[in-house]
Amino acid sequence: MAWRLMSLLLALQLSGHSGKVYKSRITIFTERQDREWQGVNSNTGDNHGGWLVRIMNGNGFFACGGAYYAPLMVLTSGTCIHDYRYALDGASADTPAVADHETENFSLLDTVHTPDDFRHTENFMDIAVVQLGAPIRGVLTEFIKLCTKPTKVGMNMSSYAWGYGNLDVQLPTINPKKTYVPVEDLGECQKKFWELRRKPTATSLCVTQPKDKMKCRYDPGAPLTWRNELCGVVSRGSRCWNTSYPGIYTDIYKVRKFIEDIEEGIENGDIKKKGNLK
Repeated sequence: MAWRLMSLLLALQLSGHSGKVYKSRITIFTERQDREWQGVNSNTGDNHGGWLVRIMNGNGFFACGGAYYAPLMVLTSGTCIHDYRYALDGASADTPAVADHETENFSLLDTVHTPDDFRHTENFMDIAVVQLGAPIRGVLTEFIKLCTKPTKVGMNMSSYAWGYGNLDVQLPTINPKKTYVPVEDLGECQKKFWELRRKPTATSLCVTQPKDKMKCRYDPGAPLTWRNELCGVVSRGSRCWNTSYPGIYTDIYKVRKFIEDIEEGIENGDIKKKGNLK
């Protein structure tokens, strides 16, 4: 795991994060509601929140963005994680919110859960719950709540990314960046993609990308928030080289029942670690 220690030490040197410091580290018994992110202005610094997660494959390379939802649960795109879900050895999830005295803040991935009607070649129900082997234990680490109401056209969302989905425009950064994007009408968004094989579906959420592609934040699986709530994760769509196309996200409000069902199964022991790929 030497590569992991080196990357986290480098992040510490370059970032100097300030954020809310909790009294204790996260355990499997930590109550989600007691450690939920309260928004950028209330408790975090330049790390954007201790809930932002970067999923790395077993070779130590970026795989997907994600959001930390509960002690053993990271949310990301089913399409993004699909290529890695049956080869999780050494794959991990980490957060850029690392305190000065911490040298590692990550967890190995255990299992990937996707809905029964998810198909990786489509955008429908494109959500994955990544079950962790152990909590991500940092004192800056926190959870994010799910979107509590339907999104509406014109809502100004925050999108986050490191730039791994934008390699043809600029190099990725050590720390994630954020930009603001408005919600588009889903029907109009579908018309814009009518000639392409991958189109928005009934569980999709579309946003207008910045005209300046250098401001585009669109890594696979990366989150979209409204206030202090997780409302989307990047599904497969256009890339930042052409921001005339909308960004396609999975609408968290529309898939939250699946997420909550998995959470209940993990909490009551119906869903065990290892061998529960479904």
